Amino acid sequence: MSKQNLLRLANFNVFQNTNEKIEFSLSKDNRVQAQYSGYDKDKGYDVRGVRQKSAAGKGYIRLSVALIDGESRSYFNGALFKNDKKTELKQPDFRGSLNLDNQQDGPKLSLAAWIKQGEKAGDYLSIAISEFQDQGSAPARQPAPAHGNSFDMDDDAPPARQPAPAQRSAPARQPAPAARQPAPARQASPAQRSGAAQAPAPSRAASGFDDMDDDIPFIHYHSDSTQSNIEGTFCRNSRKMARYNR
Repeated sequence: MSKQNLLRLANFNVFQNTNEKIEFSLSKDNRVQAQYSGYDKDKGYDVRGVRQKSAAGKGYIRLSVALIDGESRSYFNGALFKNDKKTELKQPDFRGSLNLDNQQDGPKLSLAAWIKQGEKAGDYLSIAISEFQDQGSAPARQPAPAHGNSFDMDDDAPPARQPAPAQRSAPARQPAPAARQPAPARQASPAQRSGAAQAPAPSRAASGFDDMDDDIPFIHYHSDSTQSNIEGTFCRNSRKMARYNR
Protein backbone atom coordinates (compact mmCIF):
# COMPACT_ATOMS: atom_id res chain seq x y z
CA MET A 1 0.00 0.00 0.00
CA SER A 2 2.85 2.39 0.84
CA LYS A 3 4.38 1.89 -2.62
CA GLN A 4 1.11 2.77 -4.33
CA ASN A 5 0.67 5.82 -2.13
CA LEU A 6 4.14 7.07 -3.03
CA LEU A 7 3.62 6.49 -6.74
CA ARG A 8 0.29 8.27 -6.44
CA LEU A 9 2.06 11.19 -4.83
CA ALA A 10 4.22 11.26 -7.99
CA ASN A 11 6.22 14.37 -7.05
CA PHE A 12 6.97 16.80 -4.23
CA ASN A 13 9.01 19.94 -3.68
CA VAL A 14 11.87 20.57 -1.23
CA PHE A 15 13.05 24.06 -0.23
CA GLN A 16 15.86 25.47 1.88
CA ASN A 17 14.92 25.42 5.54
CA THR A 18 15.50 28.40 7.84
CA ASN A 19 13.13 27.28 10.63
CA GLU A 20 15.10 25.99 13.63
CA LYS A 21 12.10 23.99 14.84
CA ILE A 22 12.12 21.77 11.77
CA GLU A 23 14.58 19.03 12.64
CA PHE A 24 16.08 15.99 11.00
CA SER A 25 16.69 12.83 12.99
CA LEU A 26 20.17 11.47 12.19
CA SER A 27 19.70 8.72 14.76
CA LYS A 28 17.47 7.96 17.70
CA ASP A 29 19.20 10.43 20.02
CA ASN A 30 20.73 12.80 17.49
CA ARG A 31 18.53 15.48 15.97
CA VAL A 32 19.78 18.50 13.99
CA GLN A 33 18.14 21.36 12.15
CA ALA A 34 17.00 20.22 8.71
CA GLN A 35 18.72 22.00 5.84
CA TYR A 36 15.87 21.25 3.41
CA SER A 37 12.16 20.76 3.99
CA GLY A 38 8.89 20.42 2.13
CA TYR A 39 5.37 20.16 3.52
CA ASP A 40 2.01 19.92 1.82
CA LYS A 41 -1.00 19.09 3.99
CA ASP A 42 -3.33 18.60 1.06
CA LYS A 43 -1.05 16.16 -0.76
CA GLY A 44 -0.11 14.53 2.51
CA TYR A 45 3.68 14.65 2.75
CA ASP A 46 6.35 16.06 5.03
CA VAL A 47 9.91 15.83 3.66
CA ARG A 48 13.15 16.85 5.36
CA GLY A 49 16.78 16.61 4.28
CA VAL A 50 20.38 17.25 5.26
CA ARG A 51 23.68 17.13 3.43
CA GLN A 52 25.94 14.21 4.20
CA LYS A 53 28.90 12.35 2.73
CA SER A 54 29.03 8.76 1.63
CA ALA A 55 31.72 6.32 2.76
CA ALA A 56 33.59 7.25 -0.44
CA GLY A 57 33.44 10.94 0.55
CA LYS A 58 30.85 11.92 -2.07
CA GLY A 59 28.31 14.58 -1.04
CA TYR A 60 24.61 13.73 -1.22
CA ILE A 61 21.23 14.80 0.22
CA ARG A 62 19.82 12.42 2.80
CA LEU A 63 16.01 12.47 2.84
CA SER A 64 13.28 11.47 5.24
CA VAL A 65 9.89 11.26 3.53
CA ALA A 66 6.76 11.02 5.68
CA LEU A 67 3.34 10.17 4.21
CA ILE A 68 0.61 11.76 6.30
CA ASP A 69 -2.69 10.01 6.75
CA GLY A 70 -4.65 11.91 9.37
CA GLU A 71 -2.77 11.48 12.65
CA SER A 72 -0.51 8.67 11.43
CA ARG A 73 2.71 8.93 9.50
CA SER A 74 4.73 6.43 7.49
CA TYR A 75 8.47 7.21 7.11
CA PHE A 76 10.80 6.28 4.27
CA ASN A 77 14.50 6.97 3.93
CA GLY A 78 16.00 8.15 0.68
CA ALA A 79 19.03 9.81 -0.89
CA LEU A 80 19.77 12.08 -3.84
CA PHE A 81 23.12 12.20 -5.62
CA LYS A 82 24.27 14.72 -8.19
CA ASN A 83 23.64 13.41 -11.70
CA ASP A 84 27.13 13.31 -13.21
CA LYS A 85 25.72 11.80 -16.41
CA LYS A 86 23.60 14.82 -17.26
CA THR A 87 24.22 16.08 -20.79
CA GLU A 88 21.01 18.00 -21.52
CA LEU A 89 19.08 20.63 -19.55
CA LYS A 90 15.90 18.55 -19.46
CA GLN A 91 17.66 15.70 -17.67
CA PRO A 92 17.47 15.65 -13.83
CA ASP A 93 20.13 17.38 -11.75
CA PHE A 94 19.95 14.66 -9.08
CA ARG A 95 19.09 10.99 -9.08
CA GLY A 96 18.51 8.66 -6.17
CA SER A 97 16.18 6.18 -4.56
CA LEU A 98 13.66 5.78 -1.76
CA ASN A 99 13.72 2.65 0.42
CA LEU A 100 10.29 1.11 0.90
CA ASP A 101 11.21 -0.99 3.94
CA ASN A 102 14.13 1.18 5.10
CA GLN A 103 16.59 -1.60 4.29
CA GLN A 104 19.53 -0.84 2.02
CA ASP A 105 19.01 -3.98 -0.05
CA GLY A 106 15.22 -3.87 0.10
CA PRO A 107 12.69 -2.73 -2.53
CA LYS A 108 13.04 0.81 -3.77
CA LEU A 109 11.49 3.53 -5.85
CA SER A 110 13.49 5.86 -8.08
CA LEU A 111 13.86 9.57 -7.41
CA ALA A 112 14.72 12.23 -9.97
CA ALA A 113 15.12 15.88 -8.99
CA TRP A 114 15.38 19.10 -10.97
CA ILE A 115 16.65 22.40 -9.58
CA LYS A 116 14.10 25.16 -10.14
CA GLN A 117 13.71 28.76 -9.04
CA GLY A 118 10.74 30.42 -7.41
CA GLU A 119 10.12 34.13 -7.26
CA LYS A 120 9.90 34.11 -3.45
CA ALA A 121 11.35 30.76 -2.41
CA GLY A 122 14.50 30.93 -4.53
CA ASP A 123 16.12 27.63 -5.50
CA TYR A 124 14.17 24.48 -4.75
CA LEU A 125 14.04 20.84 -5.83
CA SER A 126 11.16 19.34 -7.77
CA ILE A 127 11.37 15.60 -7.08
CA ALA A 128 9.59 12.92 -9.10
CA ILE A 129 8.86 9.38 -7.86
CA SER A 130 8.77 6.42 -10.25
CA GLU A 131 9.32 2.69 -10.45
CA PHE A 132 12.88 1.77 -9.59
CA GLN A 133 15.45 1.86 -12.39
CA ASP A 134 19.06 0.98 -11.79
CA GLN A 135 21.09 3.92 -13.11
CA GLY A 136 24.44 2.25 -12.42
CA SER A 137 24.34 0.26 -15.65
CA ALA A 138 23.86 3.31 -17.88
CA PRO A 139 26.98 4.28 -19.86
CA ALA A 140 28.85 7.27 -18.48
CA ARG A 141 28.50 10.48 -20.44
CA GLN A 142 30.01 13.91 -20.17
CA PRO A 143 28.16 15.99 -17.55
CA ALA A 144 26.34 19.17 -18.53
CA PRO A 145 27.95 22.46 -17.44
CA ALA A 146 27.43 23.04 -13.72
CA HIS A 147 25.72 26.18 -12.42
CA GLY A 148 25.91 27.55 -8.90
CA ASN A 149 22.81 26.97 -6.72
CA SER A 150 21.72 26.12 -3.20
CA PHE A 151 21.84 22.39 -3.94
CA ASP A 152 25.36 22.28 -5.30
CA MET A 153 27.11 19.27 -3.77
CA ASP A 154 30.63 20.24 -4.84
CA ASP A 155 31.33 22.15 -1.63
CA ASP A 156 30.41 19.07 0.45
CA ALA A 157 32.47 16.67 -1.59
CA PRO A 158 36.09 16.18 -0.48
CA PRO A 159 38.51 18.33 -2.43
CA ALA A 160 39.79 16.51 -5.47
CA ARG A 161 43.45 15.58 -5.17
CA GLN A 162 45.58 17.65 -7.53
CA PRO A 163 47.67 15.48 -9.84
CA ALA A 164 51.23 15.47 -8.93
CA PRO A 165 53.16 17.89 -10.96
CA ALA A 166 54.62 16.09 -13.75
CA GLN A 167 58.21 15.74 -13.10
CA ARG A 168 60.11 17.91 -15.40
CA SER A 169 62.31 15.88 -17.61
CA ALA A 170 65.90 16.83 -17.58
CA PRO A 171 66.84 18.79 -20.67
CA ALA A 172 68.55 16.75 -23.30
CA ARG A 173 72.25 17.01 -22.90
CA GLN A 174 73.90 18.85 -25.70
CA PRO A 175 76.57 16.81 -27.43
CA ALA A 176 80.05 17.71 -26.32
CA PRO A 177 81.77 20.06 -28.73
CA ALA A 178 84.03 18.38 -31.22
CA ALA A 179 87.65 18.21 -30.24
CA ARG A 180 89.36 21.44 -31.06
CA GLN A 181 91.70 21.30 -33.94
CA PRO A 182 95.26 21.94 -32.86
CA ALA A 183 96.29 25.49 -33.48
CA PRO A 184 98.82 25.97 -36.27
CA ALA A 185 102.36 26.00 -35.09
CA ARG A 186 103.56 29.50 -34.40
CA GLN A 187 106.48 30.65 -36.51
CA ALA A 188 109.60 30.91 -34.44
CA SER A 189 110.97 34.37 -33.99
CA PRO A 190 114.45 35.18 -35.38
CA ALA A 191 115.85 34.99 -31.88
CA GLN A 192 114.35 31.53 -31.40
CA ARG A 193 115.56 30.38 -34.79
CA SER A 194 119.13 31.41 -33.99
CA GLY A 195 119.17 29.09 -30.96
CA ALA A 196 117.52 26.22 -32.76
CA ALA A 197 119.56 23.49 -34.35
CA GLN A 198 120.38 24.25 -37.98
CA ALA A 199 119.14 21.78 -40.54
CA PRO A 200 122.10 19.77 -41.86
CA ALA A 201 123.42 20.89 -45.20
CA PRO A 202 123.51 18.38 -48.03
CA SER A 203 126.42 15.96 -47.64
CA ARG A 204 129.32 16.50 -50.00
CA ALA A 205 131.89 14.11 -51.45
CA ALA A 206 134.61 13.06 -49.08
CA SER A 207 137.83 15.08 -49.29
CA GLY A 208 141.27 15.13 -47.67
CA PHE A 209 139.95 17.48 -45.03
CA ASP A 210 137.60 16.66 -42.24
CA ASP A 211 134.07 17.60 -43.03
CA MET A 212 133.10 20.87 -41.36
CA ASP A 213 129.67 19.54 -40.67
CA ASP A 214 130.82 17.12 -37.97
CA ASP A 215 129.95 17.50 -34.32
CA ILE A 216 133.25 18.93 -33.22
CA PRO A 217 132.71 22.53 -32.19
CA PHE A 218 134.71 25.36 -33.70
CA ILE A 219 137.52 26.70 -31.54
CA HIS A 220 137.30 30.45 -31.14
CA TYR A 221 140.45 32.45 -30.35
CA HIS A 222 139.71 35.47 -28.24
CA SER A 223 143.23 36.18 -26.88
CA ASP A 224 144.90 39.30 -28.45
CA SER A 225 148.35 37.75 -28.18
CA THR A 226 147.23 34.64 -29.98
CA GLN A 227 145.62 36.71 -32.68
CA SER A 228 148.84 38.77 -33.19
CA ASN A 229 150.95 35.59 -33.42
CA ILE A 230 148.66 34.26 -36.12
CA GLU A 231 148.92 37.55 -38.04
CA GLY A 232 152.74 37.61 -37.69
CA THR A 233 153.06 34.09 -39.01
CA PHE A 234 150.85 34.99 -41.93
CA CYS A 235 153.06 38.00 -42.79
CA ARG A 236 156.37 36.02 -42.70
CA ASN A 237 154.94 33.31 -44.90
CA SER A 238 153.81 35.99 -47.30
CA ARG A 239 157.35 37.44 -47.61
CA LYS A 240 158.78 33.99 -48.23
CA MET A 241 156.25 33.39 -50.97
CA ALA A 242 157.21 36.76 -52.49
CA ARG A 243 160.88 35.74 -52.73
CA TYR A 244 160.01 32.48 -54.44
CA ASN A 245 157.94 34.26 -57.03
CA ARG A 246 160.73 36.52 -58.23
